[in-house]
Amino acid sequence: MKYLILLFLTVMSSGVTYAIMPDDIINGKRNVILNDDDFNTFLIGVRDGDRKWLRTVPRVSEYIPSNKSNELRDALSLSIIKSPSETINVLNEIDKVISDKGHSMPRDKFGSDSVCLTMIDINRYDRESFFKYYHLAESSLKRTGVKGKHCLDIMNSYVEEIKYEEKERKMKWGSEKYIY
Repeated sequence: MKYLILLFLTVMSSGVTYAIMPDDIINGKRNVILNDDDFNTFLIGVRDGDRKWLRTVPRVSEYIPSNKSNELRDALSLSIIKSPSETINVLNEIDKVISDKGHSMPRDKFGSDSVCLTMIDINRYDRESFFKYYHLAESSLKRTGVKGKHCLDIMNSYVEEIKYEEKERKMKWGSEKYIY
């Protein structure tokens, strides 16, 4: 028994790191996502519209490396479908920081103007996938009422531009199907 306890204490003190949790960031224990495992956990939570993970985005957004920023922006775009009200709250918070502190590459990437404009990649995915995303997002944003209007206006403008490009035969779609 003494050896079992010793083994347990050795394992517990051996520098084993635990997966990041939203409360670690919300409560100020961590401001930076340190490794790929933590970042993937974070992305999944944001993409799935988990309110706790979404609340962490403004706190960590300026610390996201540029090579990972598109992944977070895309996760926020998908969270609009699953948790539109909470996602709009996050985008509004980031927009306020942009307004107060000015534009910067990290901040701008996660504000409404970028996230609401970025839908699924038209160069990668087919027309059907694009419009399926749009209709899901449109429906979700409409349910938020006035709160989601700005984001929906941005999306609608982009979709009109896509339709125009398509009409002019300038649009080239990808071939993959997006799995929702």
